[in-house]
Amino acid sequence: MPRSPLPFLLALYFVTRLPGLTALPMFLDESWHISWSMWIAEGKEWDSPWLFGKGVNIFVNALLFPWAGERYLAATRLVTVLFGALTLAALFAAARRLYDERTALVSALLYLFSPYALFYDRLVLTDPVQSTFATLALLWSVRTAQQARARDGAVLGLMLALSVFAKASGMLAFLTPLLAWLLLSGERARSARAFAVAYAIGSALVAWPLKVFFATTSTVRAAVDKSQEGPFGRVLENAPLAWEWVAGYWTLPVLSLAAIGLGLALLTRSRAGLLLSSLIVLPLAAYLAVSSLWFPRYLVFLTPPLAILAGAALVQVARSARAPAWAATAAVALVLLPALRFDAFLWTDPARAPLPEVERFQFVNGWPSGYGTRDTLAFLRAEAQRHPSGVRVVMQSGARRGFALASSVAFRYQGFVVTSDLRLDDPATPAALAASAREAATFVVVPPPHRNRRPEPGGFGPARLVLETRKPDGTLCDQVYEVCGPDGCGS
Repeated sequence: MPRSPLPFLLALYFVTRLPGLTALPMFLDESWHISWSMWIAEGKEWDSPWLFGKGVNIFVNALLFPWAGERYLAATRLVTVLFGALTLAALFAAARRLYDERTALVSALLYLFSPYALFYDRLVLTDPVQSTFATLALLWSVRTAQQARARDGAVLGLMLALSVFAKASGMLAFLTPLLAWLLLSGERARSARAFAVAYAIGSALVAWPLKVFFATTSTVRAAVDKSQEGPFGRVLENAPLAWEWVAGYWTLPVLSLAAIGLGLALLTRSRAGLLLSSLIVLPLAAYLAVSSLWFPRYLVFLTPPLAILAGAALVQVARSARAPAWAATAAVALVLLPALRFDAFLWTDPARAPLPEVERFQFVNGWPSGYGTRDTLAFLRAEAQRHPSGVRVVMQSGARRGFALASSVAFRYQGFVVTSDLRLDDPATPAALAASAREAATFVVVPPPHRNRRPEPGGFGPARLVLETRKPDGTLCDQVYEVCGPDGCGS
């Protein structure tokens, strides 16, 4: 009996996910999520993540603290990598059940090297974890449709609930069992009982948490369209944006294969192809029709079904053409070439990767990115080592919160670095800073402004500019001032 390629694929998965794991600096949302995990590890703020519809990986990451220490970013990103390994395994198993092992192998390779998957499998975000449970829900939906066993339905119900607990938008995974029942079940009456078990368990687990979420959150109100344009107008506005995201992250060759897969599914009435196509098209259409504020990470969970659909199309075309094994292998390599170019930058220098515009703002050149902020943290850490009595760091109150969140994570367990907020335009600030400088080395960090302006040099008392950090495009990030002590600046 031939050996399964899954162990090889999992080994290759870690080979692709671990290099350059922390090459991209921690961006705003990552520091926010890690900070939550640190609070939960201390027995505090345990309910805060769910008020924003976020859950599973934040609580899992809480198990890492405080022992992770200064390796907080690598440790928490590694947790996402481990969840991604589950996604790959579920994708392979689902593709093998829907088609065959060759299709499962090709689909797994498309997922492994997909820039969409590679980028998000290595970030401390809820979206890739929600994708894990959505893919597991797909696998167990297929199992339940094929075998009609109540125990499979019970596991499916748990996967549906975990998809929601990972991120509230995981509610979309509840569509998967219904489609699987309609398209895959040979005996619908017999399998209906197993699917009823799944929906009963899943609904019972998430009903009250979702009620709390929708009653308290402002996230949905900010994200859902409130304009007068209506769904059709919103689709026209969102479609070019979504195309930029998916064309860049999924790459045109893989998208073309998925389109071929959709066409073949319609022509041949392939139940597996129609299921996968529906799992891509219907959620995407929903986002296009209602979203006002959204980001590419919201679509991460579509990558596994798309990889299977594209992989099935490639294998089917190769079989129809009776292509030899070497030609089919060469076709897979050609399809992956654009993805490999993208991936190479993600492994070595993410700032140069061809990210969509909104992603370049969030992760590279905009104020939420960790570029610049990482240099500020490194400078302050070095200063803390130079001053045995510790240092005090004062942030400009009202500025962008990127540095505030990043420093709350970076210096959480370092009592010799004390941070606080001050209004630098307050008349009492110069005296407060002078008093602090008499007791310990004191630095003022001025992050990018929000609704105010950067303070004028000298506006908060005697101080000297010791560092300016910048984003990769040269945009000014943080200004760091050393407050002059009794013996003057630089003493």
